[in-house]
Amino acid sequence: MNVEELQGALSLSGAQLAGEWYELPAGKLLTLHLASSGVGLGVTKIEALKLIGGQVHARNSRGDLYAFAMADVFACNIDLGESRGRKAGFSA
Repeated sequence: MNVEELQGALSLSGAQLAGEWYELPAGKLLTLHLASSGVGLGVTKIEALKLIGGQVHARNSRGDLYAFAMADVFACNIDLGESRGRKAGFSA
């Protein structure tokens, strides 16, 4: 992904710029999928992002901070926090 694509996803999620950080609305969380040298990583439950040049800084719901290269991000998932019933799979 590039900066424009990630900003588009943040806009879709309703994130607002608060200082240097894009803050997601209450109840919405973001997951970023990264890969580098054949190794994948998912950074989950992100509440805020900061975009600095070619870097992304992320803060999750536990207060953990992450820093990584924008070039390593290839996808994102926006959890809207809405109840959508049961997911596919085993059911009672």
